[in-house]
Amino acid sequence: MENQQIYLLSADGGNAAGNIYEYSDQDAKILLEKGKAVKVDYPKLKSYETEINSLVKRYKEQRDALKENPRYADNEAEREYQLQELRRKLDEDVAAQREDYAVELEATYREAATKAFSFETSEEGVKFADAVSLRLDLGIGQDVADMLKVAIASASDAEKVGLLTQWPKLSQKLEGNGVNRVTIQDIEADLKKSTGLDGAALQFKILGAIKDSQNPATAYTTMLAVEKIREAAK
Repeated sequence: MENQQIYLLSADGGNAAGNIYEYSDQDAKILLEKGKAVKVDYPKLKSYETEINSLVKRYKEQRDALKENPRYADNEAEREYQLQELRRKLDEDVAAQREDYAVELEATYREAATKAFSFETSEEGVKFADAVSLRLDLGIGQDVADMLKVAIASASDAEKVGLLTQWPKLSQKLEGNGVNRVTIQDIEADLKKSTGLDGAALQFKILGAIKDSQNPATAYTTMLAVEKIREAAK
């Protein structure tokens, strides 16, 4: 059974929200369907881990072949030299991959931060927000809230952004007109979700978690740890 990485939106057992964990495909699917998690899906970043895994695998195969090659039976110094050169090449290749990974991750992280603020107001959006504000001045708050929840579904992106830019003022008017806080929060959530602003902020959080906890060279560092243990046991 294969595993996949997911970012938890809600705690799951001993796993805290706001962190990345590896789950079986089946368990991950359940959490994803319940809206308790989202996929960690960055193919470019994943490619560095894949490449490092391949480098380590190839190194181990070549190392073991060298150790067993009868050609060096009468020249162990040459065998040791070849092993050292093989290891030096691996260390250099992994270091290069890790450096490229760090550059790519930082660039993606900054891009996500920028996208979280990438929305523009327009005359269309301002007019729509002003119309909602005027309706609140003239009508019953709950009626306006009910109409607004339906209108958001078919509103243009410009109109939704217009509402969001005026939302602090509009939400106060709604509350002042007797609309309960839960309804107001639901409308705000619908707005953020439909404009993609919540999604951009979420991607920024996921990338932050990647920066804090993910290591593209796990196979390499694990190999080093095993070698150290074996060397100490001699």
